[in-house]
Amino acid sequence: MNNTGYMTANRDKKSDEMYTPLYAVEPILKHLKPESTIWCPFDKEWSAFVQILKREGHIVYHTHIDDGDDFFKVEASEDVDYIISNPPYTIKDEVLANAELFSPEAWPM
Repeated sequence: MNNTGYMTANRDKKSDEMYTPLYAVEPILKHLKPESTIWCPFDKEWSAFVQILKREGHIVYHTHIDDGDDFFKVEASEDVDYIISNPPYTIKDEVLANAELFSPEAWPM
């Protein structure tokens, strides 16, 4: 698997760009129902979450602000079992508050 974002993230103090490495996704897998539908709202196709979750047989939808998909404006499908992502840390509180609008089982991990 190629996790290019992890190695190329802008890590200066002005940036909120910190990608999750592949090894950090593995521990989450044991907490998921098999073949779950998962929304990764801060991820691109190459993200560790998207790659590993798809490999494990989950249905994964990914969106990213760079592609015009603003988490605070996009409507997630009601069929989402989980919201899993690594959002920008500076807006974590707003992300969690917005996630409350979804079903209780779709809480961010």
